Amino acid sequence: MGMGMAPHRDDSISVLVVDDHEVVRRGPLAFLDGEPDIDVVGQAAGGAQALALLAAMEAGGRRPDVVVMDLQMEPIDGIESTRRIRALYEDVEVVALTSFADEERVHAALQAGPPATCSRPPMPTTWQPPSARHAAACCRSIRSSRAG
Repeated sequence: MGMGMAPHRDDSISVLVVDDHEVVRRGPLAFLDGEPDIDVVGQAAGGAQALALLAAMEAGGRRPDVVVMDLQMEPIDGIESTRRIRALYEDVEVVALTSFADEERVHAALQAGPPATCSRPPMPTTWQPPSARHAAACCRSIRSSRAG
């Protein structure tokens, strides 16, 4: 399991972005990659691909600090993906992106382990920088809480 190895560490926050819609994934990738203290270390088109990528990153000796994950994906949704990531890599945090209006789904996501849920607009073509800024702020908050 991944509990013995620490995630990537330096002055930047390493992030893996996971969303099953490429057009949607481009938004946070572009924004987060432009942030000076955030290092986007990978992207995945779904939960299964994210888990495989995390395993490969661990085998290479470097995992992300944070996974920015869409909750509404198929066949493995972001809630189940988060559960699996948190079970395998307790020190990798998950920031959930969602357009869910359903409080029950958001609550289920929070129970799966992410420290924060960041709203995003429901249409893939309407990714807004404020949502990306919020995701970046969530990543920074995780780093601050670990340092303190």
